[in-house]
Amino acid sequence: MAYDIFISYRRTDQSLARALVFSLEARGIAVWWDQKIEGGEDWRDTIVEGLTNSKALVILFSESCNQSKQLKKELAVADTLDKVVVPVLIEDTKPKGHYLYELAALNWLQTFPDAERKMDGLADRLIDELELDATPVAPVFSAEPVGEPGSAAPSEPTPSRRPAPKAPPPPPPSRYSYDEDEMPLEADTVRKIVQQGKTAKIAELWYKDFLPFKWYEGLIAAAFSALAVWGTTMPVEGAPPPDPGMEVTPFTLTLDGIGMFFLLLLVIAMVVFPVRYYFRRRRVGRAARYYAYSVGTLAVILGVVFGVHPHVADQELGLGENLFYALLGSIFVFGFISLVTFGIYGLLHFNRTMRSFDRNLEAI
Repeated sequence: MAYDIFISYRRTDQSLARALVFSLEARGIAVWWDQKIEGGEDWRDTIVEGLTNSKALVILFSESCNQSKQLKKELAVADTLDKVVVPVLIEDTKPKGHYLYELAALNWLQTFPDAERKMDGLADRLIDELELDATPVAPVFSAEPVGEPGSAAPSEPTPSRRPAPKAPPPPPPSRYSYDEDEMPLEADTVRKIVQQGKTAKIAELWYKDFLPFKWYEGLIAAAFSALAVWGTTMPVEGAPPPDPGMEVTPFTLTLDGIGMFFLLLLVIAMVVFPVRYYFRRRRVGRAARYYAYSVGTLAVILGVVFGVHPHVADQELGLGENLFYALLGSIFVFGFISLVTFGIYGLLHFNRTMRSFDRNLEAI
């Protein structure tokens, strides 16, 4: 099952976590927290599965979180799966050590003082921050007439809001509960975390960061490539006569159009993709990897087109050698340009991270 939010908290803050879960679920948000662990399940595998299937990790951070080993593990899993992390400060405290390093650059939400009375507002804020689809409370209609005794009943039912139900009382302690700091993750569980993280990243590759073109960019490249091919077929006054050996056929014109199309796409990708990754706040490593996948794929296609093009390929060499040199040259040239382009991205990302770190550190 897919979840919108995975909630991490300390046992001492369970009442706040319960209130937040109740507020989120009342708004139609799917929430995973440890009370969903059923009897007989391996709680470690269940936690990893819940975090894998969630869009974001929300941490209810209190002073006791600074001593939590389990929270460190959940942060490591969230980092491996590239999940959004939203820390919520529920006490007047500061993150220390490991948590200062991991969380200082993030955007913190604050609910203290009177955190118990702010869970509804926190639920709304999380929905806005994470851009979740909340289900509004539907109005219900009263079946009974409204009015003074003896007066005529209204012709239409009067809409009224159903009062919000009270939060259920906390359940008795479960015999399957666990102490989060006394049960470390074993090596096989860590391997599962890494494997699930790789699987999740591969699943996201095709939908988000691999060739993240917009439809209009493809139209622009197609229009300019068609215009360029059309221009090559038009006679130019005063131009020297064409080489008799350079016969223009529909096949060569098609290759001209394909080559120009992918060349334009490659130029667009090299400029636009780092900008998209920057505004999506992708980490440098993830963005660089997908940028290399995207630009490399386009460069390989372009090299294949040039390798088989009769006007570009060396007629003294065979098809295999032409393909090899065309691919090598395409990857080398565009790889060098990509290093310069992505170096600028790395500097911008580092500058933004440091500014965010200083701003949040000062706020904390």
